[in-house]
Amino acid sequence: MNIARIIPTDLMQLWTAAVASGDPDVVTALYDPQDGVLWGTVSQMRRDTPAHIRDYFVHFLAKKDLTAVVYHPHVRQVGDVVIDTGYYTFQWTDDDGHEQSLSARYSFVWANRGDGWRILDHHSSAVPT
Repeated sequence: MNIARIIPTDLMQLWTAAVASGDPDVVTALYDPQDGVLWGTVSQMRRDTPAHIRDYFVHFLAKKDLTAVVYHPHVRQVGDVVIDTGYYTFQWTDDDGHEQSLSARYSFVWANRGDGWRILDHHSSAVPT
């Protein structure tokens, strides 16, 4: 997908495809290198450099057959900024071959930086039971 031509309602498809690729560099490239911030679903620390964001995804994407399914997105665009909040479910296969899942809620702030959309802020947390 050409990031420079993507429309705002397709941004989460871009992110979920990057996650499904299993490549931490593909996912990290979606985050703004100067201003990108990640509060990951399974981490207690704020990640605010490309190296820290990549480190999160090196570990998170190590899950076998990891996918993310987005549902109930709420997308708003204000100028060159898109705010997308909703839910996603991560699914993977554990070491014993059992399917696992984790439902989470998310907030993404994307900005069009001229060469395409980049993530400025991404917050994700497990849905409380």
